[in-house]
Amino acid sequence: MRLLIISYERLISNGSAGTAVMCGLVDAALRRNFEVTYVALCTSLTPQDWEQPFDFGSNVHNLRQVLLLYRRELQGPWRRFIGSFNHAAVSKFTNLNECVELQEVYDCVIAFDSLAISLSRRVSAAKKISILGDPAGRRIWHTSPWSKPIMKLKAFLVEVAELAFFALTPRRDVLAMFGSGHSKFWSHVLARKILDLRPFLASPIVDLHAQRGNLPKINFGGTLAGTASRQSITSIFDAILPALRARLGRGMFELRFVGDSTEYFQRLSKPHCEIKLLGRVASFETELAAGDIFILPMNYPVGVRTRVCSALAAGNFCLVHPSVLFNMPELEQCEAVKVVESATDYAAAIADLPMGAGMVRLRKIARQFFDSHYSSQTAAAPLLNII
Repeated sequence: MRLLIISYERLISNGSAGTAVMCGLVDAALRRNFEVTYVALCTSLTPQDWEQPFDFGSNVHNLRQVLLLYRRELQGPWRRFIGSFNHAAVSKFTNLNECVELQEVYDCVIAFDSLAISLSRRVSAAKKISILGDPAGRRIWHTSPWSKPIMKLKAFLVEVAELAFFALTPRRDVLAMFGSGHSKFWSHVLARKILDLRPFLASPIVDLHAQRGNLPKINFGGTLAGTASRQSITSIFDAILPALRARLGRGMFELRFVGDSTEYFQRLSKPHCEIKLLGRVASFETELAAGDIFILPMNYPVGVRTRVCSALAAGNFCLVHPSVLFNMPELEQCEAVKVVESATDYAAAIADLPMGAGMVRLRKIARQFFDSHYSSQTAAAPLLNII
């Protein structure tokens, strides 16, 4: 089976959530003995010094990795509008003719996000699968306050245009999305089945029995400059941190932030003795496994929360906002996940958590739920089984 996968960025173990998902997909395909060609859409040929190549083990001999450079271009208002959901309208490839891999014949091509999907249309393959990114219209809607009605109108128009654009996708092609809420809505509007996906992540090796100190270690992290993170950070500093101090006492817990942080974020954290900034790490899951609890207090029902899947893989008990359930309703059935909304609820839930053997039990439940829902081979199966 010859499989072509097109997506953003190199296959690294410490990249964004989208990169982690693509590493999981490639890993799952290689474990099925597929011959995989991965075309990475990049803005530079030179890797960053912090990048850690993903380890595919002995299966790597069936993997071919190719870089294809692109750049964003300044465009007029109309092109920018289209570019909000079709990145091909505002992007230009610099070495497209040199990418001979796109001229070969494959059994299947899987493209993730609009720029990759535009490339997949020129590839000869028996089956084509397009994984749509988070709906652009919904992103604008949920990040725009009602005090800016023009942005709300733009969000509505973008959603209508976005749906119309992808409605033109040939019926023989498979469309997929991450999230139950999104896929159900798009399936209804487009009158075709949209495959409902979950993040496919590599299974990290973590010690679920590791000894902890007496203070609760609370994790938060991911792409800290992202929309969901910015919303969460506001809640953490304005409400949850004071609630934790009121319930547990000042200095009686550790709040660990994992991920590359901005100077503004560092200034916010400096006055608080409970906060520990870990920055970008080699393995997100390994770092989370050094804590007990993961919090995600944002109200942003767009996309799936890959960081929650990583936290479960690390054996963390997760406290999440109800908005997470829109696209990941299965989390409500996990004993290691608690849905909370107010800051006092976060503090109460953390104060009531068991320590010792009770926490080890919750770690095991968290990891079991990850293995049954989000591990690469399990979560990628609905996609790879149709090839």
